[in-house]
This record gives sequence, structure tokens and C-alpha cells, in this order.
Amino acid sequence: MKYIRYISGFFLIIVFSFGWGFCAGAFHLFPGNILIPIKNEITAFIQGVGYNKKSIAEKLANDLGLRPDRQLAKGAPQKQKNYQPLSFEGLKKRRQAPLIFTNDLQNGNNVIPSGYLFIWGAFDFDDHLHGGILIDEKGNVVHHWVPDEKDFVSEIDAFNKTLPKRNRIKYDPPQGRFPHGVVVFPDGSIIFNDSDPGNGMQKIDFCSHAQWIKLGKFNHVISKGTEDGTIWAMDKANFIHQLDTSKGESRQVIQIEDVIEANPDIDVLGIRRNYLEGKWLDDPWHFNDIEPLPLLYQNVFPQFNPGDLLLSMRSINALMVLDPETKKIKWWRLGACSRQHDPDWQPDGSITVYDNQMRDKNNINFGNEKFSRIIKINVDNYKTDVLYDGKHDNFYSNIRGKHQILPNGNILITSSMQGRVLIVNPEGETVYEFLNTYDKKGNVLVLSEAIWLPKNFFNFNIDKDRRCEQVNDSKKKWHPGQNNKLHFAVSELKLEQSILNLEPVPFETELPHGKNPFLAFEGWSQAEPDFRWSEGKSAYLHFKINKKLSIETVTLKLNIQTFGDQCIQIFLNEEVLQKTDIHFRQKTTLLLPLPTGLLRKNNINTLKFEFPDARIPDSSDSRALAVAFYSAEFIAGD
Repeated sequence: MKYIRYISGFFLIIVFSFGWGFCAGAFHLFPGNILIPIKNEITAFIQGVGYNKKSIAEKLANDLGLRPDRQLAKGAPQKQKNYQPLSFEGLKKRRQAPLIFTNDLQNGNNVIPSGYLFIWGAFDFDDHLHGGILIDEKGNVVHHWVPDEKDFVSEIDAFNKTLPKRNRIKYDPPQGRFPHGVVVFPDGSIIFNDSDPGNGMQKIDFCSHAQWIKLGKFNHVISKGTEDGTIWAMDKANFIHQLDTSKGESRQVIQIEDVIEANPDIDVLGIRRNYLEGKWLDDPWHFNDIEPLPLLYQNVFPQFNPGDLLLSMRSINALMVLDPETKKIKWWRLGACSRQHDPDWQPDGSITVYDNQMRDKNNINFGNEKFSRIIKINVDNYKTDVLYDGKHDNFYSNIRGKHQILPNGNILITSSMQGRVLIVNPEGETVYEFLNTYDKKGNVLVLSEAIWLPKNFFNFNIDKDRRCEQVNDSKKKWHPGQNNKLHFAVSELKLEQSILNLEPVPFETELPHGKNPFLAFEGWSQAEPDFRWSEGKSAYLHFKINKKLSIETVTLKLNIQTFGDQCIQIFLNEEVLQKTDIHFRQKTTLLLPLPTGLLRKNNINTLKFEFPDARIPDSSDSRALAVAFYSAEFIAGD
């Protein structure tokens, strides 16, 4: 009998362990709440994402700094071309020298107009994985920029000291980043995004000394504004910035939701929205370029004003022109290109586009002969012409890429995922090629952007004054922490503005989950048609109370819905108010007394909600969800 008891006990332990394991996974109980995030990170590391689907061995070698596998792709060298190595100082010995092909190295003016070629991307320098080089018309590297990674580390450390632990930001090392977005200035300084997205934006001088750093998730592009001293940039949260180049301060911020509201009769931005369920599909727009209309082109584009923004939306194969002041859409074009990048204004009144023509894994409806191309769109009649078809020279970059029409009619093309820069003539012949070769197996380091600069672009003699100390010495002008006020993700910048502009909440009035002047949302998703989700383990509501309030208690009526069973702890101005367990998923009303002794009259009040049971749905949604917020109502009295 005793053996039966032992066997039964062992069986019960197994059943209990299995049951607890199931509940721990389903409801994020211990140890599932600890192990599941670890499991998700391991899964992401093993599977990779998109272009970064490398083997485990390659990822380990990359992340340990042994070999930059995450930055490697297959090149497309042509056997009939006579490539020559491009040697210059500063590169790691583990990589091969880049290669150059030109049909006339000694007389480069026939290929490249008099000037320089600036190339930005992964180079595997001794001091940094990323950077930029400057090539003259004779094919010599005359300068290179290598950011100091310690500047970003120091700035993040200094900024985190000013933040509570919940808001501190994580540093992303260069091994996993792709530098994307750069502009060059006549004094030799550059502004760049350190990744797509990474730690932020930085300005360095000709000698690679930091001038300022702006932390945030900026990505894809930086473009010069129509007025001196400004640039345009965008970030992962679908905000568009106009920035001051001297300090990195945001002069203007445009939210895409504001554009949607300003154009009720144009639903071009709603294509990837499931109206039946009121949900956006993943990555509904994927803005990847922004180009203000230059002052010089105002006569050839009479339908637009200088400074109007030309935008590219990769997810919906669309381009549009936006008035940044009114947020009105003035022009749009769908379907002329596929998963495109880099639309540019041209002096003949047309728009040229880098048409990636991304293939799916089975080449359905594309076939093996589909390559990337450069196209031209007539703004008036929408007619599309192909300027360069990539099949001429195996030009194909499924993501990323840039182009530039040169003064002599040739086209400068950055094939990012081939680690390649091409210059092609109007006949489609490749007359120049830079290949960022890494090894003898055909691997190349990916590139972000190539820019042609005229001979007189720099305001100093770069051919004679190459020594940094002769040109610029601003090393002592920047120090970590001095730019802390710049370090806001765009959503946080918008939040700060919303909080400052809050109006006192009206009583006995239902305040919706969407935009209103009475509530500021922090830690919540963008508003969907009926609600907005909390994201992560905590979320905040900010509001203001009229200073004349004389009653003893204010009751807050919250209309919410939980994602499964949730334990919610609520704080008012850092004082504990209530802890409640909600065991149902349907929409419910939560009544929350707010003692007036805790309320800050005529000042900002903050309700903090903690969601220890927030969890990721079993779907493509990667957010940790807990509560859907529908509306709030402030009631005078109990």
C-alpha cells in the first residue's frame, strides 16, 4: 500500500506541476512571468527578424565583436569589370579593402562631376563599426569620419541619472545597429542617426568631435530644410521633426494622427486599417523619407509652396506632398512603385523615386527578372517613366536605398543591401561602382547612403587643410549631460506639451479616450476607434483640477476592459489609492474616490496604474497589454 501512496503522490505532483506550468504560461504567474520574457528574447535571437535572419553562430560572432555578421550581405560584383582596391587608413585588418570600378579613373569628370563622393555606412573601422568616407574625383579617400561611441554611452549615462528607474533608457551597442540618415555641411560637420533605430541623433565636426547628441529612436532619413539652420527627420513613433542644426532642438513636431484629422476627405492613410474591428494593421505606413521643396524649385512646382514636404510611405506604396503648417495633403500617388524609398524633387518639375520592388520569398507576381529601379513621376498627369532598370547591372536592394540625379545627367545609386554604390549614365551603362567588399566569399558590408558634393561645397580647402587641428577643434565644446533637455522621444516631447496645456477637467462630463484638452495619456497606445490599450507594466493619466474646488471628495468613473484577469494598483500623486483584482474581460466601470486632500488644485495631477499581470497576446502583437481605456468622468462627491 505504501508504494501506491508514493506512486499516487508522485502522480499528483506531476499533475500539479503540469497544471501550474500551464497556468503560469497562460496567465503569466510565477515562474512564467520571469521565464516567458526570457524565452521571447531567446526566440527572437534564434529566429532573427527580416533581413537580420542570421545563424546563431553568426549572431554570436557578431555580438561578441569577432566578425560583423549582422552587417554583412551578398555583393553583386560583375566578372567583366576591372575592379581596383581602394586602400586607406583606419580599417580593421580582418576585412578586405573596398573595390572601385570606373571606365576612366584618370579623367573622372566624365563619370562624376567635379567634386567628391561621400559614402556613409558600415566600414569596420579600427575605432567604430560605422562611419563615412570622402572620395575625390581621382578615386582617393581624402577624409573619413568615425564617431566616438563613448560619447553616446556617456550621454545615456548622464541622462539616466536624471530619470526614475522606470523611465531609464537602454544603450544599444553598434554591433546590432544600422546607421541610417545623414547630412553633410560646408564646414565639414555631419548630422547622423546612429541606427535604424538606435540611440539617437548626433552632430560631429570634421574631426569627429561631438557637438551635440539628441537621444531618441530616430530612423531612416535626415534632410536639410529650406531655411538655413534646420533639418527634417522622423522617428519610429511616426512623428516628423523640424530641428535646429546648431543645438538639435525641435522647432516643430508633426504627428501623423494630426494629418489624418486634418484631411477627413482623403483616406489615403487609412488603407491598412481594419475598420470592422477598429484596428490598424502592423506598421500601417512606414514613413521612410521626408524632403522639403527647395526654394529654387518653386517656379517649376507652382501647385506647391517652398517647404512643403514630400513623404514616402513604404507600407502602402505611396507618396504624398504635405503642407507642414496646415497638415493638408496637397498631392498623392499610390502604386507607381513598390516598397519605395527616397523620392526627390527635380528641377524639371518631376519627382524621381528609388523603387525597391521588394520580392516576396516566392517571387509571386514578380518573377526572377524583377530588380530595383529608378523612376520618374510627372506630378501633373501621374505618368511614370523608368530612368534606370536594375536588370542592366543586377541592381536590387529589397530594403533601404538612396539615389541622386547628378548635374551631368548620370544617376548616383546606393544599393544598400548589396553594399554597393553605382553611377549609371542615361543609356543605362554603369560607369562607376564602389563595392564595400568584406571577404573573398562575396560578402559585403551594408551601406546607408552615397552623396555627391560639388568641388566648392566645403568652405575651406579640404585638399590642403586635411589635418584636423588646422580646420576645426571643438573637442572641448561638448560634454555629457549638457543637452539633457533635448533628450525626449517624440512622444515624450508631445506628452510634455500636452501636460503643460491641460485645461481643468469638467465635472459630470464623459471624457473620451481620444484627443481632448483635459487628459494626457502616458504609457498608453495610440487611440483606436473605441479605446486605447495600456502598454507594459504601468500607465499614467495626467489631469488638472480647478483651484476653486471646495468639495471633500471627487469620484473618478473609469470605463475600462481588461485583458484577462488583472490585478491593478492605483496611485494618486505617488500616494497609494486602491488595489483591485478584476476577473472578467468585458467592459466594466471602475469607481475611484480621489480625496481632495491629495489633489493638487490648479496644478497637474497624476494617476499611476500598475499592471503586474500585463502580458503579450498570443498573436503578432508584441505589446504587453492589461487594460483598454474607453472614457473617464469626474463626479463631484462620492
